[in-house]
This record gives sequence, structure tokens and C-alpha cells, in this order.
Amino acid sequence: MFDKNIDHEKQHINLSDAAWLVIEDDIRNFYTYEDKETFSGFMNTIFINYHEDADASLSSRREEYRSKLDDILFDGNKHTEEIKQKLLRNYVLELKEKAFSYPKGEGRKFRLNVKSQELLTNHPDGKEYNHMRGDYLKAIYEQYATLPTYIREQIFFKDTINDINNAIVIGKKIRISLLSKTNQTSEISQLKFLVKPYAIRQDRTNTFNYLIGYSVRLNESNEPISNERISSFRISRIDSIKLVSTSFISKEKRTEIEKTIKEKGVQFMAGELINITVSFTNRGLDHFNRQSYMRPQFYDKVDKNTYIFHCTEFQAISYFFKLGMDAQIIEPIELRNKMKSRYETALNAYNEQ
Repeated sequence: MFDKNIDHEKQHINLSDAAWLVIEDDIRNFYTYEDKETFSGFMNTIFINYHEDADASLSSRREEYRSKLDDILFDGNKHTEEIKQKLLRNYVLELKEKAFSYPKGEGRKFRLNVKSQELLTNHPDGKEYNHMRGDYLKAIYEQYATLPTYIREQIFFKDTINDINNAIVIGKKIRISLLSKTNQTSEISQLKFLVKPYAIRQDRTNTFNYLIGYSVRLNESNEPISNERISSFRISRIDSIKLVSTSFISKEKRTEIEKTIKEKGVQFMAGELINITVSFTNRGLDHFNRQSYMRPQFYDKVDKNTYIFHCTEFQAISYFFKLGMDAQIIEPIELRNKMKSRYETALNAYNEQ
């Protein structure tokens, strides 16, 4: 049990500069739009969703390790029990040293919600942290900040991922809504899809998580307005999920999905594969070899500076636009014109200033 502060709702937390940088980035990345961002909401969500699995929760890790030792060393011999106890003490001591090893940085305050207060009040690790809940929370957030991006995203969207995985196990379609903002007015609208969920996968760089399955676009009355196709949806863009009718994906369609994942990558499942000819400068080739995020995987080399890529139009725009003058799309002409129009729009915006 942890001692209550005078104001039991407000919590002061001191984290290292590195941890704050990760948390600030995650708040920007995991909330779809700024008007949904809340610092306290983020901190509570991470604590509630992660505390059971964190090394900072010493009592949970102790029991978990004890169970593993019992499975390995089970003869009941007195010396065996002594060995187990020594191993257990050393293991917990290492975790405790790790929990108190993080450097100090900037202190901030956030408001604990009711669920977080209940967990802290009844937590068995109070004694291990001298009943100072701030020390325990610091260890939680510092450890969270060392995890890969896709793992942190899984923690923040734990409820969403659990709902999707449950639907996959029991063979249910799900109706999802995505939040979308228009370029002209910045108004937020909802896009609805009926999805036969297949799996949750990460992109090739293990950065973000995607729901993959067969989907149909729905109108406001939840009626289909498109044909069924293989699609992927970034987990952080899903605003709501509802389980609906029963539907299992056949073995043949599972094979088709896996083939599509291999050919296109999880971010670009919906588009058609086309041949895209790109001419690089020498500097552009250097950027291409160094920048792997969203990079098309399959290509044929025509000459030293000319490649033909086999990818979707969306992937080509997403990746090559950032290379600017150093990667010029030659064909197809329709895509070349789209890229030209985007650069002209950007130039006009600068000229207007």
C-alpha cells in the first residue's frame, strides 16, 4: 500500500529528459487529433495498462519468477529450496536496483483518476518503495519509455487490441469507425468500415500496429458502399469498435492476405500494385539506401540511377515525396503529374508568404 498525498488526486512525477521526450512524442502520435490530447489521461492510461507487466511491479515479478523456479527445481530437497530462495532474492534485488537507478530530470504534475488511485492504494509494493508512490510511478514510466514504439502503442491501445483479438478468436466481424479531418475545413468526420479481422501486425520497421483483414466501406446508415477488399488500418486511427455478425476467414483468403502482406507491406494493403519508374540523383540514391521507413521493397534496376518499383501509388507518394528533387517519378505519367501538383501546391504556399 502507498501513502496518500494531501491532495490524493494530484501526483508529482520527476522523470528523466529521455523519458519525457518519449512521452511527449507518444502523446502526439497516439492521439488522433490535438483536441483529444490530455496529459493526465495519457499518464493514467499508461499506468493502468502497463503496471501489471512492468518490472517495477516487484511483487508480480517475484511471484512470476517463483513459479518458473518451481517448475524447474521441483524435487523438494532442502538445498534446492535454499537455492530457489537465493535466486529469488537476487532477482528481486536486481529489479529493485533497476527501479531506483533512473536519473532525475524535470518534475511535472498530473491528476490521477479514480482507477489509478484505487490501484495505488491497494498495491502490494508500497513497502518496497518506502510507501512513496512517486518513486514507483517513476519506475513505471521510465521503463515504459525504453520500450520499442510498437510495444508502447500496444500498451496505450490495450483495450482496442484486446477487442480485435477477441473478435479474431471467436470469429466475429467488427464495425469500426476512423476519425478523418478534411483538408479544406479541418472538420472531423467518421469513416465506417465493416471488417473481417485477420491479425494485428507491425510494419517492416516495427514502428506501428495495423489491423489487417477484409473490409467494406459503410455509409452513415451502416450500409455497404464498396466492394470487399484486403485492407489495413492503423490502430491509433480507430475511434470505436463494435462486434457484429459471425464470420470466419477461409484458408484460401488467409493465404491471399499473407501474399498481399509480403508484396505490399502492412501500411499499403488496399492499393493496387503498379510499376513506377524513378530516376535518382546520386544523393537521392544515398537517401534511398539510408531511409527504410515506408520504402518500397520490390524493384528492378534499369541502370545506376533508374529503378522500376512494384508498389502502390500511395506508398510511392508517401516515400518519394520527401526526397524532392533527388527522386523524380518518370512513369506512370498520371502519378508524375500528381507529384508535380503536390510540389507546386507547396511552392505556392511558400510564395504566398
